[in-house]
Amino acid sequence: MIQQSLIWQWKLQNQNNPFYYYIELRQERFLFCLFYCIMNSDVHQNIIKIEKKWLHTLYDHIKTGLANVWIPSHDETHSLRVWFYACQLFLSLEQQNIIPRFEDIEKAIIAIFFHDLGMSESLRPEHGIISRRKCEGFFKKNHLTKPEGFSKILDAIEYHDDKTYREFAFKDELSKTDVLTVLCISDDLDAFGLVGVYRFWEIYSLRQIPEKMIPLKVLSSLENRFDNFSKGFSFLDDFFENQKSRFLRTRNFFSVLSNEMRKIEKLNKTAYAIKVISLLNELVLQDRQSPEIIYQLVQQKNINTNVLDFFKNFNKEYNIGQQLLIP
Repeated sequence: MIQQSLIWQWKLQNQNNPFYYYIELRQERFLFCLFYCIMNSDVHQNIIKIEKKWLHTLYDHIKTGLANVWIPSHDETHSLRVWFYACQLFLSLEQQNIIPRFEDIEKAIIAIFFHDLGMSESLRPEHGIISRRKCEGFFKKNHLTKPEGFSKILDAIEYHDDKTYREFAFKDELSKTDVLTVLCISDDLDAFGLVGVYRFWEIYSLRQIPEKMIPLKVLSSLENRFDNFSKGFSFLDDFFENQKSRFLRTRNFFSVLSNEMRKIEKLNKTAYAIKVISLLNELVLQDRQSPEIIYQLVQQKNINTNVLDFFKNFNKEYNIGQQLLIP
């Protein structure tokens, strides 16, 4: 549950900024520390209630629905991380007196977990329409009461890969908690960091995009995603800066990879970024090993420290959402 993954402490930084948070990567696990002067946050309490109602049910359903396809970049762990970022977003908005309603949060968790379920049938960007049908079928089959604004949930699921949403997503404060905005932004945030390196490489490879074209396509997509995030949420101070740092980490990797690929005739395959990609190709795309155990596997190989550090930190990022499942 979210309260297990947030360490709440009384900490008054100064009168103008009575709360702050930071993200810290430690050796064994990801720790998201939120020091917040108001312990009884309404948004926090609503997240707890909504997770009790939905989290395990949705996680298990998506895990089952994707069990017969090999697409770790968009499986149930991806949805869990997207939900993790959505919770950070909701709490950060609350700090700026933009208060997400209970209904906003409930719509978000449903849309987030269903948005990529259509990839069980198609890897195309238009998989959202399949995901929409699967969400409708889930509620009908289980005789569940549809939440308020169910049609907006379905629309968000269907159109989440349409990045033109920014044209209407940030018109006012209410739009910042709209289900489509929250889904698209939180989904984009899981494309940043070292997990983003893996996720981009896997999905573009599965879509049979030539390897030498991938870095430039990724860099273009990254810039578009970060531009959307900046346009709507740059006022969120520390949260924005943390996500910007993750964005830069992904961009820097693919910039290095692009440069290495251009010099491929002069470089051997021990070049940093190329070596990372070759290991991802070997272990995940070819051998179909789970990304969760990549770090264990690469430790058994004779590789340089930079590459090993990449997978060590990747492992921490990949598993950040798992704490949310702790009762």
